[in-house]
Formats: sequence, structure tokens, C-alpha cells
Amino acid sequence: MTAYRRLMSVRGAWMMLSAKAAGMIPGIGFVLAATLLVRGRTGSYALAGASVAAAGFACVLAGPLAARWVTGAPGLASRHRRLLALACGLAASLSAFVAISLAGAPGWLFVAAGAGVGLADPPIGALLRARWSEIAAGELARAAHAWESATSEALYVIGPALAAGALAVGAPEALLGAYAILAVAGWARFCKVERDHPARPAAARPGPPAAAPSAPGPGPGWLLAAVAGWSAAYDVACLGLVSWADSRGLPGAGGILVALLSAGGIAGGLLYGASRRRRCLRRDLTACLGAYGLLLAAPLAGGLAAAAAACLAAGLASGVVYSAAYVWAQQARGSRRLGEAYARTAAAMTLGAAAGALAGGALAAAAGPGWTLAGAGACSLAAALAARRAPALEPPRIPGPAGQGRCAGRRRFSRGRATHLAESRRSFA
Repeated sequence: MTAYRRLMSVRGAWMMLSAKAAGMIPGIGFVLAATLLVRGRTGSYALAGASVAAAGFACVLAGPLAARWVTGAPGLASRHRRLLALACGLAASLSAFVAISLAGAPGWLFVAAGAGVGLADPPIGALLRARWSEIAAGELARAAHAWESATSEALYVIGPALAAGALAVGAPEALLGAYAILAVAGWARFCKVERDHPARPAAARPGPPAAAPSAPGPGPGWLLAAVAGWSAAYDVACLGLVSWADSRGLPGAGGILVALLSAGGIAGGLLYGASRRRRCLRRDLTACLGAYGLLLAAPLAGGLAAAAAACLAAGLASGVVYSAAYVWAQQARGSRRLGEAYARTAAAMTLGAAAGALAGGALAAAAGPGWTLAGAGACSLAAALAARRAPALEPPRIPGPAGQGRCAGRRRFSRGRATHLAESRRSFA
């Protein structure tokens, strides 16, 4: 864990974590709060789902554009003003839910307010990940992405739990109002981090010089397809696990299995980032996506203990996918527009989650838990095939002419060594 200690020794590292929490929790807890609010006021789960789905699809469309708009600002002050505009738009959209509920306005306005939440969501998470990419170069890059992925996974576990606790003692309107205030607070915290702690590369462990940054690689279309398939598999699996537990007469076990899946993701990401071995990202993604798909179907073959072990193991593989996908996005984009590249990757995850929720609900209602878990495994295996089609972007282990990969470098080294040995034998003879 030495890499994580070096990361946390960077000035402003803990402030970055608090800014991330303040910026992401409103969007994470919005799903539960908005669902309960709309369902309680209109009596329609369909309208509640439409409001949340409108926010998700609007975020998919606007997220990369918002990141490009913010990162394209001519200066730091202009960048912060653009972030303030988005934060205020998010706060206004969240407040609109409260106003619509209190005024007894038509239910379709909740859908419009949900679209406003997705359109105005500030890309603070993508910008913080891009900032870590500037700070942690070379061997620390994978640890930085793993740390970001693990903290994001933890927030996705903690956020709904905090929302559920708040809703147990208060109304959904109060929680959404608190989220509106927290959205502006997250903007202020992020701006303070950027202003007071300019990005400086962290100290790296002594060793051979790092390879020069690669130029922007091929288009990441296959990577985005793999990420979307993995995210869809997760949402389908969550619905399938809950349905499987209900079919076994264990209604409370579904939440435990989903929690184990998330806990394994946190542990897997941290272990992957702490590893100092040089790895092939394409191989890691393909293998972990394949293992994830097979493990998601394991609960069908055993009882609760086997299902818990399979969920924990699948979570370990999922954590590697989460971390490696962002490292790959960074290499594919090079050093230009990292915030936009990360926002595009996050948008692919959101799109996959929305599609997975729709497909998983339909499968669970029509075909039962068995086909639902099988569908989750199929989504992950399809994502593994997509990752296998993506180009490898790692620089060669041994420097050489452009366009030659690591295997070519090894062959070149082997030929040079063989030539040297042959000349030695001839001179000895």
C-alpha cells in the first residue's frame, strides 16, 4: 500500500476527497429520494421511474459536453464560473422537485425536473480524476485510478445508506433541499482545491525513467462498449440477486448479496492499484469481464453461502474493470481533454446502468431470477468480447521504433542476445 501513502501525502489530497464526496452524493442519493417523493405524491412507480430515467439519459447526453465546456475555459476563474453555473442549475433542478411537490403541480413536471438534474450535473468526479492523472504520473497512475474508483464505489454504497437514514426521520423534500445546498458546497470545495493546491507530480519511487506519454490512441469505441456492457451486467445482476433471494424465501438476503458485490469491487480496485507488476490492460479487462460473467451465474448452482462467495469474487473482478477502464481511457486520450474522456467513460457507465435496469426489470418479471442472472452473465461476456477487440495501448517494455509492441521488443532483444552468443562462440573457437 506504499503507493496509496504517497498519493495521500500530496498536498490537498484529503480536500479532493471531501470535494468529491460533496459533489457526487447529491447525484447518488437523488435516485432514492426522487423515487420516494414522486411515488408518494403521484402514486405511480412508472412516473417515478421516468423521472429518474430522464435524469440518467440527460446526464449521458450532457456529461461529456459539460466536461468539454468546463475544461475549455480560457482561465481558472472562467472555469470556476462555468462550474458555478452548472452547480446552480443542479441546485435549481433539485429545488424544482420540492416546489412541484408542495404546489401539487402536474406529475409530468417531475420528468422535466429530472431531465434538468441530468443536464446540469457538474462533472466534478471526472475533473478530479483528471487532476489525479496530472499529479500521479508513471507508476502511480494505476494506483490513483484505483483509489478514485474505490472511493467512487464506496460513495455509491454510503450515499443510498445515508439517504435511507435521512428519509427514515424526514421527508424527501427536506433531503432534496439538502442535496441542493450540498451541490453548491461541492463546487466551492473543488474550486478551493484548484486555487490553493495547484497540481504537481507526486514523488515517484527511484528507478528507471518512465516511458514518454503516448500520443492519443485509436478511438475508444470498443472500450466504451465494454464499459457499458459491464455496467448493464451489474444492474441486471442486482435485480436478479434480489429476485433470486425472494424466490428462495430470503427477502433480506438480496440486499446482503448486492452489498457483497459492491464490497468486493472496493477491495478489488484497491488491490489492483497496489500491485507493482506491469500489466496488459486489455488482458486484464477481458479476463475480469469473463470471470465476472461466469461468477454472476454461480448463485443458480448452490445455496446462500455459495451465492455470497460468488458475489464477493465477482466484486473483486468488477473492481479491476472499474480501475483499468479509466487507465485505458487516459492512455487512449493521451494528455488532451482528460476530463472529457473520463466524462465520456462515466456516461457509458450511466447508459449501461439505465439499459440494464430496464432489461433486468423486464427479465425478472417475465422469466424469473434464473434467466435474469444468466442475462447479466451474457452482458458481461459480451463486454469481454468488446474489450478483446479494442487495441492495446501499452508502450513496449524495451524502447524501439514506433509501432512495435512489447512482444516485438522481446523478439528484438532475443535476436540481439543470440547474435552476441554466436559471435562469442566463433571467437572462442
